[in-house]
Amino acid sequence: MKQRFTRYAKLALCALGLGAASRAQAAYVPVALTGYNHDVVANGTGVSTNSTTVGVDDSNYVFMAQDYNPTGTSFLPNNGLINSAATAGLTYQLAPYSGNNSLRMPSTPTGTGTGSGTVTLVTPQAAGEVYVLATSGSGASTVNITVAFTDGTTQVFNGQTVSDWYGGGNYAILGLGRVQRGVENRENNATNPRLYQLMLTLAPANFGKLVQSVGFAKTSATGVLNVMGITINSVCSGTPAAGVPAASTPSACTNNSFTLSLTGAASGSGVSYQWQSSPAGANTFTNITGATTVPYTVASQTAATDYRVVVTCSGSGISSTSPLVSVTQNSFLNCYCTPAGGNCANEWIRGVTLAALGNTGTTCSTGGYASYTTSAALTTNLSQGATYPVTLDLRVNAASSAAGLWIDYDHSGTFDASEYTLVGTGPATGFAALNLSLTANVTIPATALTGPTRLRVRSNNGGVVGNQGCFNNYFGEVEDYLVTIVAPTACTGTPTGGTATASSTSVCPGTAFTLRASGYSSGATGLTYQWQSSPAGANNFTNITGATTVPYTVASLTAATDYRLQVTCAAGSTPALSSVVSVTPSPFLNCYCTPTYVSGGNNDIIKTVSIGTFSNNTSTLGNVAPYYQDYSTRQPATLAIPTLAANALNNVVLTLGADNFQYSALWVDFNHNGSFDASEYFTLGTNAGSNGTATIPVAVPAAALLGQTKMRIRGGDDLVPLATQACGASQSDYGEAEDYLVNIAIVSANRAGQQGVALSAFPNPAANALTVTVGSTGLRAYLSLTDLTGRVLQTQPVTGQTARFDLSSLAAGIYLVRYQDDSRTSTIKVSKH
Repeated sequence: MKQRFTRYAKLALCALGLGAASRAQAAYVPVALTGYNHDVVANGTGVSTNSTTVGVDDSNYVFMAQDYNPTGTSFLPNNGLINSAATAGLTYQLAPYSGNNSLRMPSTPTGTGTGSGTVTLVTPQAAGEVYVLATSGSGASTVNITVAFTDGTTQVFNGQTVSDWYGGGNYAILGLGRVQRGVENRENNATNPRLYQLMLTLAPANFGKLVQSVGFAKTSATGVLNVMGITINSVCSGTPAAGVPAASTPSACTNNSFTLSLTGAASGSGVSYQWQSSPAGANTFTNITGATTVPYTVASQTAATDYRVVVTCSGSGISSTSPLVSVTQNSFLNCYCTPAGGNCANEWIRGVTLAALGNTGTTCSTGGYASYTTSAALTTNLSQGATYPVTLDLRVNAASSAAGLWIDYDHSGTFDASEYTLVGTGPATGFAALNLSLTANVTIPATALTGPTRLRVRSNNGGVVGNQGCFNNYFGEVEDYLVTIVAPTACTGTPTGGTATASSTSVCPGTAFTLRASGYSSGATGLTYQWQSSPAGANNFTNITGATTVPYTVASLTAATDYRLQVTCAAGSTPALSSVVSVTPSPFLNCYCTPTYVSGGNNDIIKTVSIGTFSNNTSTLGNVAPYYQDYSTRQPATLAIPTLAANALNNVVLTLGADNFQYSALWVDFNHNGSFDASEYFTLGTNAGSNGTATIPVAVPAAALLGQTKMRIRGGDDLVPLATQACGASQSDYGEAEDYLVNIAIVSANRAGQQGVALSAFPNPAANALTVTVGSTGLRAYLSLTDLTGRVLQTQPVTGQTARFDLSSLAAGIYLVRYQDDSRTSTIKVSKH
């Protein structure tokens, strides 16, 4: 112990600055201690009980020194020097392994040792921080720690926790190995046991005092506490080194943070920092609120600024000021982030049109990003408060496309959520390549800053663009342009009408389309717009109510129509008219979507379709991609057109493939709108089984339009729900879809010479249950319950002379019961009260 004390004493003298030049840098100093009460480190040769007095825990396990475990991998070093893994540069010096080296406090008062104890510094010395090296066996320990000074004062640290020596955090060293006394089973472990580090920060008022001892009072009933070392961080003294500051960027962007760092400055206990700033070159430095750390992050800078730091040593009360570091202000036009990792293999921007800016016919850019900001031809002026149409033309090869744009109105060098406009989204389903045109209006805020600024356009495959101007690893393309925001000016004279266009010149029933214009007067105050329409070729134009924006969306079209735009200047004399664009209705039979399946296979097939005398055997064609057959293209040339009786029940009979699960459904476009609606859906909803037959009753409503229309049949190995809407992917992975022309016609109720079927109902009126009696039945006979519009409410096959309908869910009123078989129909009225 005498030699060890000499080494500690020298370290203590250095920490105090005795015999050395005054300095501000604090230092970590291991201190020599007295007061250890047990030896818990097995060392030397022989059994562990020869060199230890008690275990670290209640199971009598102790640490192993390197010389005790020379062939092992886990041990305490022979020199007792521990380099802290928790704090760089901090070391602990363990007491000699030949004597007591732990202040041990047991888990219970009856254990070996006491529940409290004190270690005393051989040489009292000043400190700013006291670091304790400790561990706990048989569970964690809670302890109150008292640091006592030579002047009789103390500082108390209550409720300190020391983890169990297996698995805890904030360790100073791990993987020490252990041995059980008397058993001599040596354990080598790369991660356990562990010694832990507690940091006790002294109050500044105690910096000038000498630490004399550190006392421990264990408050937990569990855990065996072992204190094995103390290191102090000495308090700074003398004049601190201010160091040299540096900035992470020489030129800052508004709203972009950067970091101020410091090298060569004093550090440790008692050293504090205060960053200051001044307008560049003004030398009027003031403290930055909260800027007391090294490094320090500046959240934003709006003008060129000088920075410096004041370093203070509280031990001496002396401050030093660093040299300054200057950070210039970057133009916001140079501050925009660049998207990276784009992939426009499935989608890219073909064209951008905004006011006078027109960039069309472009292809995919390398990396999915193109900057046109240096092109004098690809720019435009945009007036504060004005509204402009924008058109984004895309090439789309996959579903769920979207496109939007940002304009940096506040010149912040970033794209904010408030500066974003969603131009539009593409189809949610379908994977065929197509050219997609999206149109919207962009309103320039009246508060937008004037001058050049950045426009960013983005298309995205696979979802909504979202309010984010910067992104990496995206599917789609990004294009940047330079636009100029200008103060608004009033229009004068006669404006320009420009050229009118339509998003489609042939429109399906019930489908919206968009009227646009180019080359017309815009951007000035006093301009108003009015779309006009005329029957095609009649030149009888009238204003369309509410159609006062460019672009303007027309909800639907029922007849061929001409459109034009009228542009009026409030200060002008004569309104201007655009060119005329004509839009015609597309035949509804050309407007149906194409169904899709993931796969097919000859076991998931519609083999035959029969309606009355009509029959089509489709099994010979198999079921190959695209798992869809449109037989309407063969009707009536090589395949007849079947008839569905209007205002009657018709049976569509399907035979299906050999898969064990065979479901089916069909749609008939009764209203000739070019789509299949929910009211036009029919299914049994049951599994027909392998090579099974499904007879689907189709009740043609009285309101159905007469003539030819489209019927779609879908089969699959899962239910074919209404949600498929007959279009896009089915719920089933496997199956087939077939389309046919059918003719809706009025058919005589009974064949010539045949009598109708006698029907009766009891009770009538009925409350909840209605029993229907059939006089005689024919082949494939059905009864249906409908309302007065012909909407089928319930359907059931006739298997005997009576059938029963449940009316409990129906409203009071008049209903119809219809009988139908292969040759006859009859109808009676019933009522519910």
